[in-house]
Amino acid sequence: MPIRKKLFRAFNAIIFLLVLTLSFTLFTLWTVLNKDSVKTPVSTIKNENDQASIISEKTSVKVSNSNNIKDQASAIDPQGQIECIEGMINIYLSNIQSTLKYVASLPELKEGLGKFNDYSKITKDILITRENITPAAQKVFDIFQHLKKSNPVIYLIYAGYKDSSLVEYPGDTLFPGYNPPMRDWYKDAISSESEISFMQPYVSQDHTFVGTMVARIKDKQGEVVGVVGIDFDLSGLLDKLNNILPRDKSYLIVLDQTETVISDFSNPYNAGKTVKDLNNPFLNKIASTKEGFFEHKVENQLFNVNVFTSKSTGWIIAVVEKSSKKNWFAF
Repeated sequence: MPIRKKLFRAFNAIIFLLVLTLSFTLFTLWTVLNKDSVKTPVSTIKNENDQASIISEKTSVKVSNSNNIKDQASAIDPQGQIECIEGMINIYLSNIQSTLKYVASLPELKEGLGKFNDYSKITKDILITRENITPAAQKVFDIFQHLKKSNPVIYLIYAGYKDSSLVEYPGDTLFPGYNPPMRDWYKDAISSESEISFMQPYVSQDHTFVGTMVARIKDKQGEVVGVVGIDFDLSGLLDKLNNILPRDKSYLIVLDQTETVISDFSNPYNAGKTVKDLNNPFLNKIASTKEGFFEHKVENQLFNVNVFTSKSTGWIIAVVEKSSKKNWFAF
């Protein structure tokens, strides 16, 4: 091979190595200069607080660094509070609703017209026991007994008919002339547009708040022949509602449709009394607000009060929380 060709090839090899070295150097320099400008993907974020801040932008719940569920619950925005409380009510009541639908569909009740005891013509108080009712009523009595034992929140189960007959468990003392079609629970179920009606709570003899759900009973032809009702203990529901938020920061006040206090953890003695009878300015404000927000001052502490009316029960519910404001003026 001529010397000229060898020199030419050697020269080309040197040029190629120089270009390759220069390219590698420029690439390395570019990488170093642009390292800080590269955006870190969300999936590579190792800081849990950074992840929480990203999540909170997409939700209505403010994420708390605390592991305490109650502290996290207190960070829920007003609309979130409403949804949380309404959801808790629906869960609690759904069990009673399912039981009520089941009872109303039983053949023993659908075919019960004319088979149970009529107490509308009695002239003195009478205690209902299994021994002094008809055989058909005894069978239903046993069914009701089983349902009550399987669901401790049930206080009383009963069915009244348009012929004035009645069957219930546990046995209760009826006064003279007791006539189901003349009772409010019967009338409300018959006139209601809903399949199931939730009635105004009452206070039992053992000072327990009791809720009532009623439903119509239809025979095989679809004709309404009576009404079945379940009275149930509300204390479990009220406890669950009050445990949603931390007791040291907030509490609930619950009024029924007649503005009777069902629950007031700031003053338990208010339970069972009407807002009108108590003549308390704070309770008056809650009752008149029904839906909305206002601030309330107690001595040197300011409270935020979020009020709404439950769609499930018609109750007026107020979430009362300590305000974080440091400087404020009383109006």
